[in-house]
Amino acid sequence: MGSISLPTILAYGIAVILLLLIITAFKTPARIIAKFVLNAALGLLALIIINSLGNFINFHIPINAYTIFATGILGIPGFVLAVLLINIF
Repeated sequence: MGSISLPTILAYGIAVILLLLIITAFKTPARIIAKFVLNAALGLLALIIINSLGNFINFHIPINAYTIFATGILGIPGFVLAVLLINIF
């Protein structure tokens, strides 16, 4: 009466493995989204600082969805890309 059968042990093992896979599947996209939000916030902060300092030298980068998206995806290189594109065009 006190023993557990082999199929029960296998079922519990498979359930634990599936649970770990599900947790891993939900954890990875959350990290990606968190990284994007952090990069977007840092990029927005950089854009605000550059625009504040740029008032003295007549330099302005528009803060819109495109520049925030570029800085969110690429981080600092996206910010540099936005500065270069504003200077070129």
